[in-house]
Amino acid sequence: MPLTEVIPELYHAILWKYKTEGNANIVLIFVGKNERFFGTVLRLRKTTISNQDANIDNADSFESHDFTNLYASSVIGHLLGDEYISKSILLKVPQTFLKALSKAIYPMRPTDRTHKDIDFNQHYGILTLDHTRFISDANLTLSIELKPKWAFLPSSPFINPENPEKFQSCRFCMHKYVKKISSKYCPLDLFSLDEVRLKHAIEGLLFSPNNNLKLFVQGVQIHIEQEDWPTQLYEFFNINKSSTGPPKKYRNVDIKTLLIVLLSRIILEEQILFKRLKKLQKTLDELDIEGIYKLFLKLQSNLHEPTIEEWQLIMKEYERRIKSPDSPDALNLSMDDAQMRQRIYEFLMSTTLKDCSIIFTFQRSFFNYETKVPHDISQIFEEQVKFIPFPNDKDFLKYKVNVIDLDPKSVTKIPYYYELDAMIVNNYMKNEN
Repeated sequence: MPLTEVIPELYHAILWKYKTEGNANIVLIFVGKNERFFGTVLRLRKTTISNQDANIDNADSFESHDFTNLYASSVIGHLLGDEYISKSILLKVPQTFLKALSKAIYPMRPTDRTHKDIDFNQHYGILTLDHTRFISDANLTLSIELKPKWAFLPSSPFINPENPEKFQSCRFCMHKYVKKISSKYCPLDLFSLDEVRLKHAIEGLLFSPNNNLKLFVQGVQIHIEQEDWPTQLYEFFNINKSSTGPPKKYRNVDIKTLLIVLLSRIILEEQILFKRLKKLQKTLDELDIEGIYKLFLKLQSNLHEPTIEEWQLIMKEYERRIKSPDSPDALNLSMDDAQMRQRIYEFLMSTTLKDCSIIFTFQRSFFNYETKVPHDISQIFEEQVKFIPFPNDKDFLKYKVNVIDLDPKSVTKIPYYYELDAMIVNNYMKNEN
């Protein structure tokens, strides 16, 4: 269970700075002088302006932070590994504080995001680590966020014979045609853990990062699309920036080469995580959305959003099913209602894992064991710090790895997933033929 706290000293808008936001949440970084909270961020739920005006109380909704937090830590974290899931605090947030934050950060927000605002009716926010920094010290850091996506090709007998492309074509690569994006990245190369294919995948991410690769230096995002982005990495990689150094075009190549080497090395170092993620995605989605949708139509009136306790039981039943050699064969439509419900909810867990992100954070403070960590924060937010040789076996980088974006998916989205899948496959077939 996460800690629930009331911390009045944090309820001042001046202590927080806008960091980033997505469709559902906004993230603020602590910039106050209190060392207890150095290196932490506050994650707050967003809502549409119409819901804000309607004064809708979302405290107990499916999207609420307390539910999401418990799902990530006690369900997905149990399967993926507790060491990859950061601890957090559910921070009680007064409405006056939320309104003050909204006003203070508005000028920093992208204009295309301002149709939504901080939800003034939420009761809690998530206080957790800034995964793009270390809480132990403020030395220069490089953080790389990957959203690897689908790790496997399906093998479900429920896939329509008219859709053979699904058995042989990467889902991410097929989806590119719908999104109309140019990308050389293929998740199957990344999850192969073959060094040549792995480097090819990383090169593709650097060529066209889209939303699948983000870089941060000192917690500030670097946009690869900008022409001068490599210059912001010179200091971290200890590259000479003098005018007598190599021409700019060669420096750019050096930075990309260093990033490819670093990322491929860290992925191979953490290959247990990638193997586990691939296995979970695949075994939780054995029926494919085509099979799941058939089950959904049979049980639609008897499905609901599981409670945390129910999700934990679903997770335990999944573990029992894949470990037991005498489990009944569920790859048919003769399943009873309980088995069908189990497979539907397992599919939703797989969907969470297909959309998660992995953050690697590096620091050039080699074996700095004497750095002091603020006592209160070190007890709550323990960092799993490791070391890796780079660029040679004499130097080491300190690093940590965290998995984020582990929000639960609603059972009501299954028809959407089915329609999206059909559109992706049909669109791919038209473009390939």
